[in-house]
Amino acid sequence: MVLRNHIAYRFLTDPDFWMEMVEASYPNLYRDYDKNNKEVPEEITSLYHCFTNDHNKSYIVTQSVVQHLDKLKLKKEGAHYNWKVFNNLPNQKLTFIFHDGTLLRMIVAENTIWFCHLKFTRNKDSKLEGQSYWVMFNIDRQTLELCSHFDHPDVINLEEHVYKFLCFFFLTENTEEIIPPGRKYGTKKTGKICNDFKFPVTVVTSKWNVTTIRTDGFDVSGHFRVQPCGKGRMNYEIIFIEPFRKKGYIKKASKELLHT
Repeated sequence: MVLRNHIAYRFLTDPDFWMEMVEASYPNLYRDYDKNNKEVPEEITSLYHCFTNDHNKSYIVTQSVVQHLDKLKLKKEGAHYNWKVFNNLPNQKLTFIFHDGTLLRMIVAENTIWFCHLKFTRNKDSKLEGQSYWVMFNIDRQTLELCSHFDHPDVINLEEHVYKFLCFFFLTENTEEIIPPGRKYGTKKTGKICNDFKFPVTVVTSKWNVTTIRTDGFDVSGHFRVQPCGKGRMNYEIIFIEPFRKKGYIKKASKELLHT
């Protein structure tokens, strides 16, 4: 994975790109402000800050993490998932870079948890030119109300993937390794990552082991679940539900899975 070829490179280094995203998000407001040389509207200032790299920490998400997401069995509360599990997070700005060419910017602020999912589709006849597409959505931390964008088809398609990933990232103990600027990580077999940025990035991997079942009949596979815990059951953690077999037996993996 060469980060210079990923949309994350421009997103994390190019102020012009941030301004292009702001203009595309508020075309009329931006046009009036630019034409009349008025004071910069708060909406433009706030969104620009969301896109900048100030106080941001960047993570590269390995395929080992993504492959485990299907093991997390979750139920929606009505039309959406239980996003209040992230309400106790401290304020922070994070960028998650995925191998499929997408990224997720997440900002946890006093009153809001804000997301921007960005992807880049290259033109068939060009290695450099293409089209960027992003979708933004947020959660009110005071009322736990989801913004109206949660009912947009693009967010509906994203919600399960984003929610499961954040459960693994925040509610389990991940393995992380920092790659300094200009350094490489990994092997040809596991996939090399070249840090082309002028700042360090953190690689997030998953080494969870999975219990296997070697018997005949109907098997219930192992999976992860979000479980309320702590005083008043106000906090949350990931627990692993061992595979089980009705009227049969289970052969566990040789290495214990780490629980949190």
